[in-house]
Amino acid sequence: MTEERLDFNIGEIGVIVYKAEDSHFDYTCNHRAQDGFVLITEGVGELYSPKEEWQGIRGGDLIIVRRGDNYRLKFNTPCAYVTSAFNITSAKGFELPKIWHPSDYYFQSILSMAKIWSRQGYDRDLACRIGLLELFRALICEKRAPVGGTELVLSRAKDFIHKSFKRNFTAEEIAASCAVSPSYLRALFVKNNGITITEYRDSLRLKAAKEMLDSGMFAIKEISDELGFCDVYYFTKFFKKAAGASPASYRKGEKKQ
Repeated sequence: MTEERLDFNIGEIGVIVYKAEDSHFDYTCNHRAQDGFVLITEGVGELYSPKEEWQGIRGGDLIIVRRGDNYRLKFNTPCAYVTSAFNITSAKGFELPKIWHPSDYYFQSILSMAKIWSRQGYDRDLACRIGLLELFRALICEKRAPVGGTELVLSRAKDFIHKSFKRNFTAEEIAASCAVSPSYLRALFVKNNGITITEYRDSLRLKAAKEMLDSGMFAIKEISDELGFCDVYYFTKFFKKAAGASPASYRKGEKKQ
């Protein structure tokens, strides 16, 4: 079976620029002149568009904007972002997500393009065009990219937990990172994962604890401290309940699932 060809190109590039704003930044675009994106690098705010109405946005979100779009960005905290304007030309229509959460590779690639553009070198247009082609190819091909709604919220929540499971974060912290209320996030997480946020966090702690015990390089107190437990007693109690053996017994070979 022949793979479908991605027939698109990047035309004239108008700008790729990094900007920082104070709190209460509010921008409205009534009719977008070119295609482009806005990468939020810092801050928590909201995006309004006629189809989706208000959606929460935060640092790490890439907002795709097309020629003719109407939208509004609103922040109540200091924020920073990379904004761009260029033309996407294509022989075939293709769908793009409104909000995408890029990997660290593409996040850094966009920051790099902004730096290249600001230097005004002779090759900046070519270098940025190559970067944009790679970025939008990933956007089109990424079948599992969060495109908004519950998928985006859940992706943000899991991303937060994986980065923060070694400490005791609050419900308010993780909810704020997802731009939703704590009660809504708790219910949504359980409905889609079958376990609570705390249970998901603890599963990551247990996995990390087993790996550290198996390595033989860490004392039990060091593991307890590294994984955010208040003391060794509480860590031992947690581990025994979850693994069926104490950390010391597990290390000796009594490894129960």
